[in-house]
Amino acid sequence: MFTIYRASVVAFAALTSLGLGPLPAHAHEAALSVGRGFICDTATEVAAVVTSDDNAIRARVASVNNQFGKDACTFATTIFYSDADAKTVTTPEGVASIEKVEMVGYLVGDELQKIAKPKEQYFGVIAAAPAV
Repeated sequence: MFTIYRASVVAFAALTSLGLGPLPAHAHEAALSVGRGFICDTATEVAAVVTSDDNAIRARVASVNNQFGKDACTFATTIFYSDADAKTVTTPEGVASIEKVEMVGYLVGDELQKIAKPKEQYFGVIAAAPAV
């Protein structure tokens, strides 16, 4: 099953050393997280990509990018705040959990790229297989 692994980043010194410096204050005070996987511009795009078949994900990302535009979905290691509770949608693969996040940076190789203005993105995982 394809999942995005997230780890909380808690040490201010570590954030500063990564070049993030002071981060914007958020009313909801969500924890800063790091994840690796596919991200998309909309929840609809995520629903079209998400699958429990790891071998099909790259082809699905390419298909969504052909349909919705180049780089609608991409693979990345991102640094983000959870922006909202996950919602569930039914897909041909089963029930998917889709979460909206506020991306503040991403990794290119070993180098952190800070985003000047946080960007709304979505990711998802299959939460349950379809009933047989």
